[in-house]
Amino acid sequence: MDKLTKLLIASVIGITVPTTAAAAQPWDDHEGPATEASESELTWLADFDEAVAAAKREGKDLLVDFTGSDWCGWCHKLDDEVFSQEHFMSYAGDNFITVALDFPNAAEVKALVPNPERNAEVRDKYNVSGYPTILLMTVEGEVYGRTGYRPNGPESYVEFLEDLRVNGKAQLNMVKGLAKEYAEATDETRMAVYDRAMVAFGDLNSDYVGHDILAGVIKEAYVFDADNAKGYKLKATRFLLDADMGDEEVFGAVRELDPKNEEGMLELAVRGAVNNASSLEDLPGLIEQIQMIDELGIKDEELAKELYFNGAYWAWSFTDQPDLARSFGHKLEAIGGDDENVQTFLKDLFEDVGREAPKM
Repeated sequence: MDKLTKLLIASVIGITVPTTAAAAQPWDDHEGPATEASESELTWLADFDEAVAAAKREGKDLLVDFTGSDWCGWCHKLDDEVFSQEHFMSYAGDNFITVALDFPNAAEVKALVPNPERNAEVRDKYNVSGYPTILLMTVEGEVYGRTGYRPNGPESYVEFLEDLRVNGKAQLNMVKGLAKEYAEATDETRMAVYDRAMVAFGDLNSDYVGHDILAGVIKEAYVFDADNAKGYKLKATRFLLDADMGDEEVFGAVRELDPKNEEGMLELAVRGAVNNASSLEDLPGLIEQIQMIDELGIKDEELAKELYFNGAYWAWSFTDQPDLARSFGHKLEAIGGDDENVQTFLKDLFEDVGREAPKM
């Protein structure tokens, strides 16, 4: 995960988010891309297309590990705590073809990767941006499970993978079926299918995949109820925001439907924009959005905590606005001052910019 805001929020409010930046550290006990387990028959292939061919031959799905063998601390923890353990190796060998696509830093380790260009193609196709990322997929390339490092050892990890293998695949098939049914519906049946799709979208398990498929159906409200005369456009927009699936089309609908944040939707759109920050060039505009939603009034306290932290951190560390950083810091202190990690952050902030009355 390379989203700037999630790394920054995690550093303060204690969310465990393995990221490329947070995990980068030297490791002396890992020679290169995984190939074969030393104590088991489980083999980790290093070539994606070879793994697909093997999966077709054996009638199995794929477990694809996107890893950084010479730098990724969380990848090593996953290897040590789960992948090297007999309980996992037995389960994975029975159910998957396992493949490790390696993205090392050192030139000598890169030289061991059989097809780095193909690895990059697969990574980009499936929007992998953090390590480790684990994808469960069919031989047709349909992903039905996505995870990464998880604590509590191999038994817990295997239990979660089996849930993905059974229920994640079932959810994917369900949403594909609904999307197909909507596409093939007649004028007389289409709205009934759409209503079922909205119910299903609200019930989707966030641990599984398929949200993006059904989101395409949900967005149809922007066509058949473009003026929100039936209320579908508003409901669809809220559903997509709640699922953290906002994009420019959704954010545009928010600005049209809830320009003063009276429905609490505009603040969700701002959070969505913040969550998609990926470069320092984004920060000035995002800080302005945080100021805007603060002036209108943020309804959700936890969301306000996230936004004030990001605003304070960015204004302090990246955009040279100490007065604004101080102001956001005071607002964060008022609603999150009991949190130990927030206290640590605010102590450093106020020691640097001072504690005088906030200015906006």
